Amino acid sequence: MGKFGVLALVGAAAVMAAPAAHVDDFASGWYLRGDVGIGMQKFSRFDHTATNGGFVWPASWNIDSKGIGDGVFIGGGIGYQFNSWLRFDVTGEYRATANIKAVGRYSGVADFCSGGGVCFDVYDGKHSAAVFLANAYFDLGTWWCITPFVGAGIGGARHSITDFWDLGLNSDGGTGRGFASNYDSWKLTWA
Repeated sequence: MGKFGVLALVGAAAVMAAPAAHVDDFASGWYLRGDVGIGMQKFSRFDHTATNGGFVWPASWNIDSKGIGDGVFIGGGIGYQFNSWLRFDVTGEYRATANIKAVGRYSGVADFCSGGGVCFDVYDGKHSAAVFLANAYFDLGTWWCITPFVGAGIGGARHSITDFWDLGLNSDGGTGRGFASNYDSWKLTWA
């Protein structure tokens, strides 16, 4: 099933689950929310550091390509609606595993490329995350059961990288494979 098929399936599930996932008690102002969807992800940097003492990255080293797959997410929260215009909530969300990949290149004997041609490193792994936010919304009125809003949120995300490996491809036909340990980190997150 392609990305469009998965997106359509998850979207249909979200529409069918929406009435059961959102429970309101506007008399008191408290409400529960549920979210499901697909996150279209990307990353702008691929930081790399030496893991063996004294190693220096080749001067010709360059990241040729990098990417991350889209991931399904599911979340929920609890909030309070102060009036018909202003509401606040706290949310938690789990973003399921998505594949990550990067390809680096370097060349020449002076840069440790066996055979003197072009050498490659292919990095592959999996990414998942847990995201927690405190949000504020300014509702702009309701027309035909649709409520546009302006909102902002701040919180933290715990990113996990697992099954990460590096496949080295030398120009002389040699290969090498190295494993890195799993990686977890907390980052500031905003919406």
